[in-house]
Amino acid sequence: MDVKITDLEELGNILRRLYWIESQYENSAEWEAYLTINEDKRDLIYKLIYDSEKHKIEVERIANNLGINLREKIDDSEGDSFNFSKITDDEIFNKILKFEEIMKELYLRILNNTDRELVESKWKDKNPEFFFDKLKWLVSQEEKHINMIKPKACNLMRVCK
Repeated sequence: MDVKITDLEELGNILRRLYWIESQYENSAEWEAYLTINEDKRDLIYKLIYDSEKHKIEVERIANNLGINLREKIDDSEGDSFNFSKITDDEIFNKILKFEEIMKELYLRILNNTDRELVESKWKDKNPEFFFDKLKWLVSQEEKHINMIKPKACNLMRVCK
């Protein structure tokens, strides 16, 4: 069940978490993967790292245009520490695939459930449609990542090496 986002503080809390995921959680996993994975697969991981940085910047632009401070403390005490040294490359890609699928879902929820009037009333720039356009772009970026990773990830149809 989706809940309509009608309050700026609620939206701010969600954007802060997305920013934290893009800049800390997902980024940490990708860098750990880069250090661990076989060299012939590093180009894909590097692309994900690079794109994650772009996503972080766009979430920041959205928040700034709404007057939301992303620097407020996020409780990350339960964040994962990534150690991919004892798992296969396929399993690493499987874990990263899960992150990408979750991010796509979260961006879609915000896109589909944020009250348009809230965005229009709080938007500082001239074009509040930027909010929705950037979220659509972020969804498409995550979908692109999913499609890039899926062929390299384990699935239930085959056994991981």
